[in-house]
Amino acid sequence: MSDLVIRNGTVIDPVVGLHAPRDVVVQNGHIAALLEPASAEAATAATTATEVVDAAGLLVVPGMIDVHVHIFSSFSHYGVDVDPSCLARGVTTVLDAGSAGAQTYPAFKRYVIDVSDTRVFALLNIS
Repeated sequence: MSDLVIRNGTVIDPVVGLHAPRDVVVQNGHIAALLEPASAEAATAATTATEVVDAAGLLVVPGMIDVHVHIFSSFSHYGVDVDPSCLARGVTTVLDAGSAGAQTYPAFKRYVIDVSDTRVFALLNIS
């Protein structure tokens, strides 16, 4: 039994050179299989899954990385809330481009990095 099956999406994975329709089977938070959508194995996975998402007409890609964001919304009017802004759009990792400095970094770590589902890395503003 799988936790999630993403059905009928076009999977793009440049690492393995894949750009084709596949069903993605997720178990324990990890991709367990990429299956041909019309296969018996895919049908079985979909009927036994806890959750099934129909991704027909959509792209299924590895988590994207945004290397220039400003996400310290509590301390800057230029910042956005990281999880609603990123995860909902397929961005799983970000590099904050200097929203926090040496004096505000402890708060940035506590209120942004430590509580976000998005993986957050930071450049420090030294001005």
